[in-house]
Amino acid sequence: MLRNLAWLVLLPLAGCATLSAPRSAYLKVDSVPSGASVRVNGVGGGYTPAIVEIDKQHPPIVEVSVAGQPPIFCPVQMSAAPGYVVADVLLCLLLFPVGCISFIDAAGAWNELTTPVCVARFAP
Repeated sequence: MLRNLAWLVLLPLAGCATLSAPRSAYLKVDSVPSGASVRVNGVGGGYTPAIVEIDKQHPPIVEVSVAGQPPIFCPVQMSAAPGYVVADVLLCLLLFPVGCISFIDAAGAWNELTTPVCVARFAP
C-alpha cells in the first residue's frame, strides 16, 4: 500500500513521455545503389540498407557515401510528438500545480523523428 502511495506522489513529477517513451529512435538508411557506407557522427555504422539507432536528445550527423562520389548527409530532425504533449497538458491540468512538472522533458522523450527514412541516391 505504501509503495502504491509513493508511486501516486511521484508520478506527476515526470512527464508521461519520460516514463513511457524510449530514449532512442530508429532511422532507416537506404541508398541507390545499395551497399553504400553509413557513418554516424563519423563512426562506421555498416552498409545500406541499414537501421541506425538515434539518441532522441542528441540527433546525430548521418553520412552515406560510395567511392568516387561526394557523401550525402541525411537530415535527422526531431519534433515533439503531439500525443505526449496532449497527455502532459492533461496531467498538468488535472494535478495542478504539481502535475505541471511533467513539461520537463530533459531526456528528449517527447521527440520523434520527423522523417524516419533516408534514401541517398548516387549518380550511376
